[in-house]
Amino acid sequence: MLNPSSPSFDFQAWSRTLVKLRSQLKVPTPPRSGFAFKSLTVRGSSAAIEKQGTVWTMLTFPLDPRAWFPPKQTKTILQGLDGLVHKGELLLVLGRPGSGCSTFLKTITGQMRDLDIDSASILQYTGVPHRIMTRQFKGELIYNGEVDENLPYLTVGQTLEFAAAMRTPRARLPGITRKDRVKHVVQVMLTVFGLSHTKNTIVGNDYVRGVSGGERKRVSIAETALSEAAISAWDNSTRGLDAESALHFVSRLRTLSDLTQSSNAAAIYQSSQSIFDLFDKILVLYEGREIFFGPASSAPDYFERMGWQRHARQTSGDYLTTITDPEQRIAKEGHEDSVPRTPEDFSRHWLNSTEYARLMEEIDKYQKDFDLQQETTRKQFESIRHNLKAKGMLRRATQTVSFPMQTALCVKRATQQLWNDKGSTFTTLIGEIIIALVVGSIFYGADVLVFLHDRIPGLTTKADSKLKGKADVEQPLVVNSTPVQVVVNKGTAPQADQGVFAWRKLTYDVMIKGESRRLLNDACGWVKPGSMIALMGVSGAGKTTLLNALAQRMPAGDVKGEFYVNGKPLPESFKSDVGYVQQQDVHLETSTVREALQFSAMLRQSRDIPIRQKLEFAEETIHLLGMDDFADAIVGLPGKGLNAEQRKRLSIGVELAGKPSLLLFLDEPTSGLDSQSSEAILALLKKLAASGLGILCTIHQPSAMLFQRFDRLLLMARGGKVAYFGDIGNSSEAVLRYFDARAPRRCKDAENPAEYILGMIGNTDGQGIDWPGLWDRSTEANVVSTELERISKSSSQTTSPESDLGQGRTHGTYRIPLSSQLPIVCRRIFQQYWRSTTYIASKFILGIAGTLFIGFSFFQPGQSILGVQNAIFSILMVCAMFSSLVQQIMPKFIMQRTVYEVREKHSNMYSWVALIFANILVEIPYHLVLGIITFAIFNYTVFGIRSPEDQGLALLFFTYFYVLVGTFAVMVTAPLPDATTAGRITTVLFSMMILFAGVFQTPTALPGFWIFMYRVSPMTYLVGGVSVSGLSGDPVVCSQSELAVFQPPAGDTCGSYMQPYLEQGATGTLLNPSAAANCSYCPLQYADQILARSGMYYQDRWRDWAFGFAYIAFNILATFVLYSLLRLGLLGSGFNKVKQLFRRKKAAQ
Repeated sequence: MLNPSSPSFDFQAWSRTLVKLRSQLKVPTPPRSGFAFKSLTVRGSSAAIEKQGTVWTMLTFPLDPRAWFPPKQTKTILQGLDGLVHKGELLLVLGRPGSGCSTFLKTITGQMRDLDIDSASILQYTGVPHRIMTRQFKGELIYNGEVDENLPYLTVGQTLEFAAAMRTPRARLPGITRKDRVKHVVQVMLTVFGLSHTKNTIVGNDYVRGVSGGERKRVSIAETALSEAAISAWDNSTRGLDAESALHFVSRLRTLSDLTQSSNAAAIYQSSQSIFDLFDKILVLYEGREIFFGPASSAPDYFERMGWQRHARQTSGDYLTTITDPEQRIAKEGHEDSVPRTPEDFSRHWLNSTEYARLMEEIDKYQKDFDLQQETTRKQFESIRHNLKAKGMLRRATQTVSFPMQTALCVKRATQQLWNDKGSTFTTLIGEIIIALVVGSIFYGADVLVFLHDRIPGLTTKADSKLKGKADVEQPLVVNSTPVQVVVNKGTAPQADQGVFAWRKLTYDVMIKGESRRLLNDACGWVKPGSMIALMGVSGAGKTTLLNALAQRMPAGDVKGEFYVNGKPLPESFKSDVGYVQQQDVHLETSTVREALQFSAMLRQSRDIPIRQKLEFAEETIHLLGMDDFADAIVGLPGKGLNAEQRKRLSIGVELAGKPSLLLFLDEPTSGLDSQSSEAILALLKKLAASGLGILCTIHQPSAMLFQRFDRLLLMARGGKVAYFGDIGNSSEAVLRYFDARAPRRCKDAENPAEYILGMIGNTDGQGIDWPGLWDRSTEANVVSTELERISKSSSQTTSPESDLGQGRTHGTYRIPLSSQLPIVCRRIFQQYWRSTTYIASKFILGIAGTLFIGFSFFQPGQSILGVQNAIFSILMVCAMFSSLVQQIMPKFIMQRTVYEVREKHSNMYSWVALIFANILVEIPYHLVLGIITFAIFNYTVFGIRSPEDQGLALLFFTYFYVLVGTFAVMVTAPLPDATTAGRITTVLFSMMILFAGVFQTPTALPGFWIFMYRVSPMTYLVGGVSVSGLSGDPVVCSQSELAVFQPPAGDTCGSYMQPYLEQGATGTLLNPSAAANCSYCPLQYADQILARSGMYYQDRWRDWAFGFAYIAFNILATFVLYSLLRLGLLGSGFNKVKQLFRRKKAAQ
């Protein structure tokens, strides 16, 4: 019972035992505190909201003084809040998005970035003022945000071990070492939150594959719980969790609050009645104003007495949140004119209520009790914290472990990250080793005089400067907008063909660690036009897996089963005939809502439909989804652009704009939304279904109101088995009739039917009943089998042989040909670049500033031998910007590729060829401009004014260099998983190119086996071409230190003595032939002689330029080949075919 590794582990008994042992053995426990707030007013400050920046606004920025110092805007977010939370109490914070729930949680936990508390406000923690608490005891306040921020390459166990080790106190139970405690509490958290099976799995994120989204949320919760903070704030921490997991989490908070006396405040957007009943107090916010604070059980009665109607089976949480939504709340009959309507009215009503008067009396008493003990309480906090902290720490230090221990733990964590990210780590190590070996081999056997270059002038050349580039950090501007209600224009809904989609005997097997595992087991069902089907089940039941299998989107594994549309096999255009709204709202952040819908309409509708009609349909979709008010808003990043509801509407709109002719799949469309936004989304889906579109939708935590919106329920049990498929019925009568007849208890009148069913199917209340087995033996299942048999044998008499799916559209994989796709994709990427001012600015700043630095560092180097060598080296320094410029491009391409691979590819929106080619084309104009500017800077600072032909040739080489950068960046990034790995490989390849350019070591001095690298390096021809265009034909004028000075024999002049040598073809010039002493000889006459040492010849200049564009062509071709092999799986499928061939031959033998 107390062993966390045991199946019978009881967390409540464990917590009770731990508290008892600490008390008996007098082990100090973490400090505990409640908090009180009075007249709490919080303001937020930020820069004024700006329009989306573009390259043009960036160029005109110096001409607009108002843009130099944008004014700060201040907004009152919370206004006059009052409340009291005692030790060990749970506070529920309710309100619609934008009402200030997150701000309140951040304020009480000291997360005050861009927030300011009004000077008249009071916020105390058992008498300790907020200012002192956040400065001296900030470790006792912790905030768990809505968005999970974890290190993706740490395993779940390592993440929790780090959190536990950082908060392991010095005072522990006797005989328990730090290591023992960390191991034990981590195992407890793994067991409590159902993460034991993921202990050795990396956490991952949206781009790095790891644990599931729900498990990642539980990792964040467990990590926060390990802090044992006095006050914890949980901001929508049940997002992404199913109803059972959400209830499990809140019940654990209840246990911790009761036994450890910690205080917890949580904002939950969709709370079931079971969750609501676990809270002691509740704070209801309406646009930043408090409209109720008090016991949670009293809140519904307060608003019902006010005159607001509560629907049957509506949970208390939904009811209270509905009160703050003018579109959802309904006044009781006879109270329409007396109930408050505005936030100010509700606040005024609250301030005049008896409940508020009792609250203020309680707060005043609390303040009076603790104001006199403020110093005593503070010292008690200090004393407890001091006893828990490691030895040798300052008394006011807020951490639990010492600085050396923190450093050791951070080093250990960094090492674990490197080790877990083996691909990137070994790529770096191997690359460094290769570079070291290459450099060593290049200079292997070099003459010892090379190391005496300081004492022999002119023997070698030292670099006069070194340039480093900065990687681009994108911070595009976005425009915030306000959610609006759905406004439906009749007749504008996408028209669906009358087709029934059915499946039966569906199984899905995958290989996991060499073993086959079945994720879907004999699933069956159908979706008829105009119907809405809810796909529900506990975590791990295979809901999303089933949705992906039905949408033909399984990336790997073995899918078997029968699929029908109107009784016939799926048409070739099936992927384009359905819409799929994923749980993650993946959109291009620089696009507007209107542009996103137009992009989808242009590519996913048939080429036979006129462009004007496609654009009009996109506008109709905007009206249908109620997005008119923010149609021109930039999508932006989560938290900085569209809000959660608007993003979900956009995701649905993108799919509808493609005119899906059969049905619409949706994966968790209400995840992360409040109950009112969820209701709005479901109401929208209901209207789409009424227009003839079939809808299949997974949903985690439906309220009774949401559940009733659906026509049928497809219920999945663990193992991917069907536990029910049938009608829901009015007031859920049909589905409850089925479960009430078989369950150990009936659904209560006030109980949410969805929660009741999930509780049964998850065996929380079902007492181990085999629900899939019961379903297989039921008469309802027989009816389903009979209907499926009828559907599979029937063929619609009103449709053509191909059905009406895709009617009027081109056949094949895509709706429009590649030649039509490319301009549309190019336009979107051009818009992205035009609005990515930070990226474009950093590109030009790097190129221009770097070239200015190099140009003036090597300004007019002169005609000496060293001057010519410096000029050549300056060209090499310009090439050194190659790697930095390439790594700036990588994140932009990754962003485009992510949107394509996660969403657009699966719906056959456009070809991957268009994606790659468009990304290459869009970079070219910017690189041409940058090439012209940097040429002008470099040419006139280093080379000076030369002939038009030479200057034109140098310009061509500069533009070629930047175009090469763009194509090389896409080539390296396209097949690789992330920009980090691509950047490290780029560093290795760039080092190889620059080392063998003929400057560091001349071709004749290279070891024989490396001469091929000199010939294949693009830098060879770039450096050579620019060098001959700027230096060829220039005479060499040796400096005094470069002259060979000698004495002729007595009676000879310098000229007569050197004449035989000069007549034999000497390469140098005798400066004073008539002198009889101190003869001065310059060993070279022309710069071409220096260039020739590195294999640079003027007659090869156009050949070198042509070779440069051959490299560009090679990069483009290699991009397509590598992407198809590594990203499209052609290489893997080829290996599999070879393996199968060998197996067949072996079996035949």
